[in-house]
Amino acid sequence: MSIGSMTGGEAVVHSLIAQGVDTLFALPGVQNDFLFNALYDRRGEIRVIHTRHEQGAAFMALGYALMRGDVGVYSVVPGPGFLNATAALATAYSLNARVLALIGQLPSAQIGRAEGILHEIPDQIGILRSLTKWAERVNAPSEAPMQVAEAFRQMRSGRPRPVGLEVPMDVLAQRGPVDTAPIALPPYAPPLDHGLIETAAALLGHAQNPAIYVGVGRKAWEMRSWHWPKHFRRRSSRIGPVSASSMGGIPSACTCRPRTATGRKSMWSWRLGPTCARR
Repeated sequence: MSIGSMTGGEAVVHSLIAQGVDTLFALPGVQNDFLFNALYDRRGEIRVIHTRHEQGAAFMALGYALMRGDVGVYSVVPGPGFLNATAALATAYSLNARVLALIGQLPSAQIGRAEGILHEIPDQIGILRSLTKWAERVNAPSEAPMQVAEAFRQMRSGRPRPVGLEVPMDVLAQRGPVDTAPIALPPYAPPLDHGLIETAAALLGHAQNPAIYVGVGRKAWEMRSWHWPKHFRRRSSRIGPVSASSMGGIPSACTCRPRTATGRKSMWSWRLGPTCARR
């Protein structure tokens, strides 16, 4: 354990850097001043890309996450700033993208009191939770490292989807003891049903016209392994299927191009990726 004195903003930035974040998309505002003070102090380790609108920051984080196959992070002010970014957050949810929404909040004592504080909206954390896989509030600087680590564990576990962290402005300014030791929480994976896998393999092995349908999850696999396109082509050529994809799973130039199932009926399909939209 390594204890240091930090503001909440410094603790959040330190924790992001510890998780490997080197880029943050943001539109600053008064509620997040102490976060941006900390970002300025660590400007050699994390760059801030300033946008003209909150929706731009969130969509940039989404594009960053999809192109890298990893996490994109954005920060906006509470209330209308947060709501302006929700279109991108909802899109990230539907595309299974790993996006961390870092949202400002009113001073802790004013949350939920309906006193007309600047940028106040009712139940902001509830709205955030409805648009993400997981969302929590950081209530003290000492909580930041574990909450940020848990956010990354959630994004990298099971089905990838966006997560959210809400940090009140007084917590960002508050100074207190923070454990600065790196925290690495291992991701969890849902158990595999080996019986179903064997059944699917047997059905595909005896199918006359099998088809491969590629979903958006293919992109994450491809980003993590240059061998993925080679494996895909080998499996595809071995069973001679018709290849198709969802819009999110359209293969890039380094893979085989999708073909439509013109004139061929497929009794069995092999679906790759965590989601396949119905069309």
